[in-house]
Amino acid sequence: MKAIGFKEHLPIEEKNSFIEFELPKPIARGHDLLVKVSAVSVNPVDVCVRKIGHGILKAPKIIGWDAVGLVESIGDKVSLFKKGDLVFYAGSFKRPGSDSQYQLVYERIVGHAPKNLTIAQTAAMPLTSLNVWEWMYTKSFYETSDITSQHQILDRVAQLLDQGIIKSTLNKVLSPINVLNLKEAHQLVESNQMIGKSCYS
Repeated sequence: MKAIGFKEHLPIEEKNSFIEFELPKPIARGHDLLVKVSAVSVNPVDVCVRKIGHGILKAPKIIGWDAVGLVESIGDKVSLFKKGDLVFYAGSFKRPGSDSQYQLVYERIVGHAPKNLTIAQTAAMPLTSLNVWEWMYTKSFYETSDITSQHQILDRVAQLLDQGIIKSTLNKVLSPINVLNLKEAHQLVESNQMIGKSCYS
């Protein structure tokens, strides 16, 4: 599968600030979903992870945490989703990000995607939604026994989006998914002029 990542923490203008490379397609096991990524949004955290650090990594690091895509296969313990479901999620720092054709994601941090939004509008929402919800109503669910609450929050956010009660934070769509568009999305965030989210699909 194709993926986009970096081996050096370079300014975004540098040629190798992002590189495209090939990896074996992952296999879903246990509670994992194998998601075919359709769209990804860029957050300030993506920019920070790419910029902060030094040295050359042994293998390219794949970042990107807000994504939407189709479930291509499921692990043998998955109970919340089925093949073909359209899902959205914020991913995990402990795993490769969503800047790739396919991504393994733990089912309990994934929600069913809204039905009335575009793919890009949906990709703009996961991390924003979880951060606001946790800040306003709950404690952090990061690696706690109630991590399934992330799934429940995202499903509720999808309902609110479909009902028009809340709106997507999407501001700009770049297409297709490639190194040049990912670099442009990072430049938009780095400019400190962006209002809302940029996605590439």
